[in-house]
Amino acid sequence: MNGDFSFLTDLGFSINEAKVYLSLVENGTMNGYEIAKASGVSRSLVYGVIERLSSKGYVLPIKGDSSFYEALPWSDLIRGLKREGEGRLRRAEEALSRFSGSGSNRDFAYNLVGYGRFLEKARELINGAKREISLSIWPEELETLRDELSSAMSRGVKVYAFSFGRLSLPGAVIHSYALKDADSLFPYRRDSFVADGEASLIGEYRGDDTISIYSRNHVFVSVVTDEIVLNTICYHFLKAKGSLGEVDDVSSFLRVHEAMRRELHISTDIGKNLMVYDFQTGKRERDGD
Repeated sequence: MNGDFSFLTDLGFSINEAKVYLSLVENGTMNGYEIAKASGVSRSLVYGVIERLSSKGYVLPIKGDSSFYEALPWSDLIRGLKREGEGRLRRAEEALSRFSGSGSNRDFAYNLVGYGRFLEKARELINGAKREISLSIWPEELETLRDELSSAMSRGVKVYAFSFGRLSLPGAVIHSYALKDADSLFPYRRDSFVADGEASLIGEYRGDDTISIYSRNHVFVSVVTDEIVLNTICYHFLKAKGSLGEVDDVSSFLRVHEAMRRELHISTDIGKNLMVYDFQTGKRERDGD
């Protein structure tokens, strides 16, 4: 028997095992002499090959006459190999998961230079998420990552997104001020990602000079999560007060936040992050409380 047996050797068969198994699949029940003749495996070797295949369950002796053999039906062979492979993968996954938590690299934060590297890592984070993704994101990055986010939701991942700009992502939970001129609020766009509460990415768009930070460190992940959560809480606080009814641009947004600062008696020093534009551009108002 001549031919390409790689489709079986790739599954762990030796060349002789593949020849014997295929001979039985093709010809049906045979004895050792007939198997040797049909497969081309010498009689001195064929019984050892039959014994190995029998021990694996791939070749079965005929009941009542152990000198005759038949092949395990190929469909049963494939199903069995699939179960074995899945079992090995599960065992490997469980073992590796126990090791992964002890690796010291979880404690490090990594700088990524360049906007392309930032997007590459964002896609990796989204594609690897299993349960949920939390975002603080700008419309530009949402559009770039729309396909990955939609794909994540299609496999059951929940997506929560906060933004100062106008967002549209069917299936996601959106918390958005929807400012029509949101780009003028900051001198940059900062995007934050948290996947499954285990990995985080944060970066500011500055073209080729974009530098982002990726980490699985618990403290860092918590800080990035807090930023998203606190922005969302502030949004819902103002929404519940009915203060966002006329907010549609940066000017009205800043007026509402200044009114909140005064109402809550937050000093400009403590509350400067509420007045996001003045703080981020280095200006500091000294209005009274």
